[in-house]
Amino acid sequence: NHLTETRKYITARQIEAKGREASSELSSELIKYEARLRVVSTEIGKYKKVSASVDSRLKAKKSVEDCNSKVKAVEQKFEKLTELADAIDHPKEDTEAKDEAKDG
Repeated sequence: NHLTETRKYITARQIEAKGREASSELSSELIKYEARLRVVSTEIGKYKKVSASVDSRLKAKKSVEDCNSKVKAVEQKFEKLTELADAIDHPKEDTEAKDEAKDG
């Protein structure tokens, strides 16, 4: 992780700066970098949460779409079965309708 590596680098430089009695300017710059790094880390955390939320929503949307297509397929099959059942229950009506169409 780049943030972890950067944090380690800044910490190491801060330790070196204290050991060499470096200028306060260097120490203050390192503190500023460390603060910026914390802000960036917080922002990245927020975006990771949003990204995870979007991923789960996309998966849910795909599942819903899959279910809808399956329901439509079942509805079509049910419609065909209903038509077949009607044809079996009322064979004369179908024959009469065909005869009328021919005579038409």
